Amino acid sequence: MQITYKSQAEVIEKPYLSISDVRQLVPIGYHQARKIITEIRAEQERENKPTFKTKCLLAPTGEVLKKLGLSATNIRKQARECL
Repeated sequence: MQITYKSQAEVIEKPYLSISDVRQLVPIGYHQARKIITEIRAEQERENKPTFKTKCLLAPTGEVLKKLGLSATNIRKQARECL
């Protein structure tokens, strides 16, 4: 799986990200991506923020980007420049 700014820009348009989406943002394995989403969901529960109880683990895109240290603005800008 090749990670490009264009593929990242497509992924961050989703309101919630799955494990496979997280793996399309950064080069990490399945278990690390699952851990990131699990940590975000636990933080949200501690802060009494609403979370979706779904079979597929999902986390808000903004929270995932913050945890990974990525900027949605920068990703979109770089994707436009690569066209």
